[in-house]
Amino acid sequence: MNYLAAIIIPAYIALMVLIMVIVGRKSSNSLKDYALAGGGLPWFVTAGTIVASLIGGGTMIGYVGSYYTVGMEWVWMGLGLASAILFIALVTGSRIKNLNLTSVAEIFAVRYGENARLIACLLIMIGDFAVFCGMISSLARILSGYVGLSYNVAMILSVVVFVISTSLGGFKGMAYTDVIQSILIVVGVAVVGIMAFVKAGGFSGLSTLPENYTNPFATNIPAMTMIGNVLALAGMNFVSQSAIIQKVNATRSPGDAKRALVVVAICQTLVVSLLISSMGLSARVIFGGNIEVADDVIVKLLGIMPQGIAALYASAIAAAILTTANAMLMSSGLCFANDILGTFKPDLSEKKRVMMTRIFVVFAAVLGYVLVQYSPDIITWMILAYTIQNAMIIPMYAGLLSKRVSARAGTISLAFSGVSILIWELIGRPMGIHSLFVGLAAGLLSILIAGVIDKTPLTAEQYAMVDAFRKNKSFTSTQ
Repeated sequence: MNYLAAIIIPAYIALMVLIMVIVGRKSSNSLKDYALAGGGLPWFVTAGTIVASLIGGGTMIGYVGSYYTVGMEWVWMGLGLASAILFIALVTGSRIKNLNLTSVAEIFAVRYGENARLIACLLIMIGDFAVFCGMISSLARILSGYVGLSYNVAMILSVVVFVISTSLGGFKGMAYTDVIQSILIVVGVAVVGIMAFVKAGGFSGLSTLPENYTNPFATNIPAMTMIGNVLALAGMNFVSQSAIIQKVNATRSPGDAKRALVVVAICQTLVVSLLISSMGLSARVIFGGNIEVADDVIVKLLGIMPQGIAALYASAIAAAILTTANAMLMSSGLCFANDILGTFKPDLSEKKRVMMTRIFVVFAAVLGYVLVQYSPDIITWMILAYTIQNAMIIPMYAGLLSKRVSARAGTISLAFSGVSILIWELIGRPMGIHSLFVGLAAGLLSILIAGVIDKTPLTAEQYAMVDAFRKNKSFTSTQ
């Protein structure tokens, strides 16, 4: 047992939660303060919180196991995500910020109406909840493996930590601690990645691996499945409230949002595509193919590291998990209080919306604990999250770029795409076809057919919204 890690990890988690609560204690006066930190974060804080939420437990545990299992083919996941973030930084990020809307669901509400808002909320909440379930499993593995708790007790403690930090800290508390946590994550991954590479014998050691592990164009995973996973991960970030858009909207200016996202793209490429791949491939050299459960690879690898290094990385994992879980809970809570309750009870006060967000956080955390009992696999939850949120891509950007897409056509496309993905996932992806392709096809066909049938003109506000997004100008909704 790593006694140093058993002391450092709980102490670190307790310190981060305490800082979150102290920093965020005055953010309960309004939902904007609570969920967006008042929209005044500097670029480096935004960069830190995006890095910390993107490089979560699913990456630091699950991706190491994926590189170990399938080799460098998995690098396309990291490169795909980095490319998407860079494109958002250079093209769409400032345009989203200039819309001056609180959430993705609110974008759908202004462009397509309240029915679209509710459907978008449901898709966001399903995706965020799937990631959150993966984070429960991730932190439970760390606490059980390094602190010595039973797995079930570790899950309960994980849920309690997530509830306290999210409900009392708010987004401001999360954002500023995320700067600390993102530094710890990058340092931890760098140290362990380099040490694993050295222990595996460097390039000469990695050269002993079969070519299908070192060739990124190998097909250890069926090609269509891998392409679907990469596109789903990349595409998710164009509509991801929790990972990108909520944080862009919390930044003080479009220029700050752009700078933050460029930094994120660079950090994410180095961490996921270089350092974490080094861990997975090095573990393959060191342990051969003797590790049966992919999520156990990082535990085995840390077991041969000096205790201090293992404790550092385990604490970095805990940091990544904590911030990702908080981001998912905050995003889905914002959807619930601002977009769902706000639709049915528009006169609900700001303080009551904050209170309802906190209540929702508790409910979601408890439900997540129950579901993880039946499906503890981290990557399974992550892939579901990546895929389901892609249902929003076609209706969202078709609506922001084209004045020919009516409110009804956009709403129908959103619904058909989301339902198609869910059904295809539930029936086990027949013929090996990735759910992403089914969802995108359904969304595109339905928006084209509905657009031909329904010629309802846009309102003046909807026209103004499209113009603002195209020209990257400021937009103010009257809703």
